[in-house]
Amino acid sequence: MPETTHYELPHGGYNGVELVGEFAYKEALLRALPRLPADGAPAEATVPVEIVPEPDNPYDRRAVSVRAEGQVIGYLSRELAADYHLPIKRIVASGAVLRSSARLYAYVDYRGELEISAWVGLPEPDWMAPLNDGYPATTSVLPYGRQTYQVTKEDQHFEHLFNFVPKSGKGPVLLTLHSADTTLRNGNVRRTVEVRLDGQKAGELTTATSAHYLPVIDHADGMGRVVGVWGTITGSGLAAELTIKGAKSTELTDQWLRDMPLFPRLVPEAHTYDVPNTYQGKPKGKENTTRQTGPRSGSSAIARAGYADVAGLRADGGSDRVQGAPASRPGATSAVPAAPKKRTAPQPPVNPLPVRLSDTVVRLGEGSGPRRPVFYTVKGKQVFVDDRERSNAGKHPRRTAWIALVSITLLGLLLAGIPGIGPLLTIAALVIVFVAGPDQLRKASALEADRGGSVAGPLTPRDQQDREWGGVGEENQDPGDGEGA
Repeated sequence: MPETTHYELPHGGYNGVELVGEFAYKEALLRALPRLPADGAPAEATVPVEIVPEPDNPYDRRAVSVRAEGQVIGYLSRELAADYHLPIKRIVASGAVLRSSARLYAYVDYRGELEISAWVGLPEPDWMAPLNDGYPATTSVLPYGRQTYQVTKEDQHFEHLFNFVPKSGKGPVLLTLHSADTTLRNGNVRRTVEVRLDGQKAGELTTATSAHYLPVIDHADGMGRVVGVWGTITGSGLAAELTIKGAKSTELTDQWLRDMPLFPRLVPEAHTYDVPNTYQGKPKGKENTTRQTGPRSGSSAIARAGYADVAGLRADGGSDRVQGAPASRPGATSAVPAAPKKRTAPQPPVNPLPVRLSDTVVRLGEGSGPRRPVFYTVKGKQVFVDDRERSNAGKHPRRTAWIALVSITLLGLLLAGIPGIGPLLTIAALVIVFVAGPDQLRKASALEADRGGSVAGPLTPRDQQDREWGGVGEENQDPGDGEGA
């Protein structure tokens, strides 16, 4: 029986794709969390997941599910599945298990309702597969890392690299890492990491960066494996450069080091692929778990019931992660915290940790209140952004804010033609724009500056340096430590 291969996806950290239908799979989501949410204490976690196409799904043959511990926790939206299903099916048809990580977040809001969200790390569809396919058959690819490292001395291998530069000028490649001896200018010999692209040298890592990967390279040699890593090639007809983004030796799990799963060779691109039927059917009681479009009392009862079911399972020993579950605490009378009598306004963090995100935006940290507000100062004015506002802002918050303000203004002008009440409606619309507009634009500026979101907590200076895809580790900004051939 052929060995199972794992396909570790490259993705952009916390900037994931939000799943749909997750409320119908709330029990599986809650089980994947380290603890249950309680009033004022949300639960969150980043968990490994598998991405599984469902060609036999009766609702959409392009459906793509996301699963934690074998259980569906949500789906890609129909629109996203239309773009992603073929690249995903190509990987699965190549005999691989497609793996990534998902960010889960659950909390009980001020009405006592359970709110659950899930995001999965996915690259753009055309970044799902590397541009090259000449890597060794024994390649095990490192899990995707937080830190980006620059490959050095690519200029000495431009003729080889040029063959892989895409028309867009930038794309994903699969590189392999190998131990090599480098002679320094002072004559000393030092072990470094040689970077190869399809078996041919494409550059090397600095001494500082090499230290992160030499232990896993030695470990792989003993297991008959070659260490692979996701990289990005950027170039033109004049020059090309490489960066890598793989977990360091200290960040690898014991399970990964034991298995060192093989990376597959992909089947050729096609319009259809032969993949297994994987649809698991509707979750139990799904007819009672659909969100209501009217009053929320029904969904509140549903959320409470699902919450209580999982809390009961954990309290009965159904999970080893029962610490802190409300139903397991002595004296607990209900699995669901009681709703407060009235909604409280968001409060800024008691001990703010200011992090400058730009010349005008400072992140103060996560405050308290419904929907997890994150506080900022924008040009000296304090604002907060909660989960709902962050979700509604989309990928371009400032553009979204301006569109909303212009739309309200135009609507107000159109209403002016209504006899009698029209001018009053116009004045009301303009008042909304002039009063709320500046605050909304400040919130949009904060979101533009804080692309990493709020789940990761306040950014350290190191994380702030690398929060964008192209950030380069400070190890690669050293003077070289006397390196050179």
